[in-house]
Amino acid sequence: MQHHPGLPKSHALSPQARSVLACLRQPGHPPLTAQELGRRLPRKNRKGLQSALNELERAGLIRKAGGGHSYLVAKGKKNYIGRLSLNPRGFGFVQCDELPGSDVMIPARHIGSALHGDLVSISLLPSTKETPDQGTRLAGRINHIQERADHRITGILRAEGDHWWLMPSPNRFGLPAIRLSGNQQDAAQQEIATPVEGAWAMCRIVEWTTAGEGSPVGLLTRVFPPASEGRSPYFLIEARNGLPGPFPEELEREAGRLAKMADSSADEAARVDLRKIRTITIDPTDAGDFDDAISLEVLPDGNWLLGVHIADVSHFVQPGSGLDREACARGNSVYLPGKMIPMLPKVLCQDLLSLRPHEDRRTISVLLEYTPPPNAVLRGRTFELTLIRSAGRLTYEQVEGFLKGAKPLPSPTLEPDLNRLADLAGDLRAQRMAHGAVDLDVPELEVVVDPAFEPLDVRSNPADTSHRLIEEMMLAANKAVADEFQAHNVPCLFRVHDAPPLDRLMRLNREVAELGLTTRRLRHRSDLQRLIDRYAGTPVENTLRFHVLRAMSRACYSPEVRAHYGLAESQYLHFTSPIRRYADLLVHRALRHWKGWPHGQVQEPDILNQAALHLTDLEGKAQEAEREATRLLTMQYLDRRHRAGQLPPMEAVIRTVHPDGVAVELLEYMLNASIHPAELSRCGYKYMRKLRCYQSRKGGDSLFTGGTIQVQIKRVDFEARELWVRPAIRGR
Repeated sequence: MQHHPGLPKSHALSPQARSVLACLRQPGHPPLTAQELGRRLPRKNRKGLQSALNELERAGLIRKAGGGHSYLVAKGKKNYIGRLSLNPRGFGFVQCDELPGSDVMIPARHIGSALHGDLVSISLLPSTKETPDQGTRLAGRINHIQERADHRITGILRAEGDHWWLMPSPNRFGLPAIRLSGNQQDAAQQEIATPVEGAWAMCRIVEWTTAGEGSPVGLLTRVFPPASEGRSPYFLIEARNGLPGPFPEELEREAGRLAKMADSSADEAARVDLRKIRTITIDPTDAGDFDDAISLEVLPDGNWLLGVHIADVSHFVQPGSGLDREACARGNSVYLPGKMIPMLPKVLCQDLLSLRPHEDRRTISVLLEYTPPPNAVLRGRTFELTLIRSAGRLTYEQVEGFLKGAKPLPSPTLEPDLNRLADLAGDLRAQRMAHGAVDLDVPELEVVVDPAFEPLDVRSNPADTSHRLIEEMMLAANKAVADEFQAHNVPCLFRVHDAPPLDRLMRLNREVAELGLTTRRLRHRSDLQRLIDRYAGTPVENTLRFHVLRAMSRACYSPEVRAHYGLAESQYLHFTSPIRRYADLLVHRALRHWKGWPHGQVQEPDILNQAALHLTDLEGKAQEAEREATRLLTMQYLDRRHRAGQLPPMEAVIRTVHPDGVAVELLEYMLNASIHPAELSRCGYKYMRKLRCYQSRKGGDSLFTGGTIQVQIKRVDFEARELWVRPAIRGR
């Protein structure tokens, strides 16, 4: 198997292996030779067939027959392989390729020494009753740990006799103290600082023990400098998620050399000159990198020509260069409140490649011809190497104000174009929703920080017309490239989103019922969207969207062409953000190869599969870091206002009701919190088991799933990342 130098190896089944396994599992098949399998497989899965067979044989999923010339599914297999996702309450879930449509619940007593993210081998339990939500779910036990995840544990150093210990912090999963190995030779070679009592540090676990049976052993990998030495305000979050630090000096110099060469006109003759076309960028107020611009022309025949112009990163960042290897290793840019960790050096992403107004920029343009709305019809698509000059930089706030009639644009000449763009976006969105797409947008929480990264304000930014305008333009461009690649069998990374597993839809039906919402049985996309539309604008809307999102499969990258469930598209990919997503850069190179432009490249299936797994993993780590940073700063903001007596009662929707308390979501801050049963008792509430609610002893008032309640902060537990609240009582 070929291996890209910037990609880690992975033990997950490749898409080709899954396709071969599905073919062999079809009933009535005799053992099949590789040639026979090749004829039965879709054309796109025939490449790398022997590698897929070897992969399945190594995993014990198939065996040879007929003198070693044919293959069949191995019988009697009792173990299944998957990644463990731990829940702070102690239990976990494993999703296995061989059990499509099912998450296997692992009770706490069957987890052993496995940790969050480990690749584990499990067997199924005969009973499915050991589940926390009392649903019918497969349950299992972990028999073997196939591969340890990259466990980066942060905490505080403590000395005890001749031993150093790391006290895990934050400690969501209840890890015990970790004894640091006396053999620090590896650490010394990495120039790890000397342990200091009370210092923040990070270790890698090298010896594991079963929960409750001793302390794991760790190897110290990093001692963080004190705050006085200018460490990152997000140092723990960045370290645990493996986020990169500053770029090496040689790469900064390489980027600087590219910036100096940017004025070269060597390739301008090969580009379509669109500098006289009015193009605009629409971005957040504090954006530093503008990687997309849009335009709209009315053609002589009355049709509309939409232009989506994307920064031509592939012109500057060449395959195999130092910048390319670093971008691949980073995978994507990460956006923490007040801080960006870029995929490319800032001299590129915020200067040379950024589509700043009134400056010539190289782009790759997707040009889409539509009949005018309503009911716009796509008449043609073309792809060009172009030169553009942005006529104006607009913010979402400016565009929203203009579209609502509240405020004119800074440049009146842009207003006709923007009106047409808004009309087209609205029409395309209406067509998508009618075609079966599911609107899974939830409001984004924005944390405003000062220069010291102290939270100044927390506000919710719901999806509005200006954001949806850009979203529709980008969706149209991405879809156009995906359709082109599918039509001509261009190998690349597609963005896939599988249909939700059946057991998750069953759980969603139960959760909706527990919220007190009435609906038909949820089985299809249309059922989900109908449910979301029905409760739009109600207090339970965000909670409902959360439950629907949790039922969804995770979108990921794949070299295999599969449908995108949420968008209701047969194929889809990411093209419009090569400054901040490496997957998009690979797609740009594939387009160059298909069009015969310079610097094009398509990858072999094995490398594409490695890239898909690698980039999906990095995307997950970036999202986890962004969520954790936002949650932490929001908790700090609420804690500070609470201590200062500046926090009024907050409205919360009740998500679950149990004998051990009530879980709520703070509507304004989209933050989960808990009410302890002792606090409920003090406020006069008693749990009614048959009714599954808390009822006031004074009568009338009841706390039930889906209801709302006014709450106040009780305690903020930064160590466990938990927020405790209490019912708001007048005069208290």
